Amino acid sequence: MLSRADGIEFAEIQSRTGLSKSALSKHLSQLIDVGHLADEQFLRAGSSRLMLSLTDQGRAAYAAHRKALEDILVSEDDVSSPTTTSHAP
Repeated sequence: MLSRADGIEFAEIQSRTGLSKSALSKHLSQLIDVGHLADEQFLRAGSSRLMLSLTDQGRAAYAAHRKALEDILVSEDDVSSPTTTSHAP
């Protein structure tokens, strides 16, 4: 979600994930603390909103994580695709 956007509001992330405000806030705070996310408060229609975006460090971590998962899938495909061998009588 965040990898495809410049930023997403907290409420949109909550709506898409179905997490409670407290659970989502806890997870996002951890990502902010390690430098993967940036947060910015802004006003819309008189209400305070929170915009979240991936930092350069966060984009790099996401790319590395995604690559690692793809490598696992490829290696599992190699293991689950037995090669056929021909045995001559």
